[in-house]
Amino acid sequence: MAPFIRHHNYLLICRGPWMNYQKGQLVLVNHSYYRFIIERIEAVKNQQFLLSGENIQSISTEDMGWITEQDIIGRLVWHISESHNNT
Repeated sequence: MAPFIRHHNYLLICRGPWMNYQKGQLVLVNHSYYRFIIERIEAVKNQQFLLSGENIQSISTEDMGWITEQDIIGRLVWHISESHNNT
């Protein structure tokens, strides 16, 4: 998900039965082939989700395919980026 999420950033991921996943949200997914990835929900259809990344090197939406809610570990609710300013 770079450039938004970079190495050494802190993320808070929440999950629970009250979660209502919607288009545009960032989610942590345990994909059957790609394992743990953070992607943005691009589309929702019949309780399935199509995901996309922001990085040019991200796994393509077509390669990832539709995923189910059981594959979603949780939604990103807080993001703290590490400061690169050494002063």
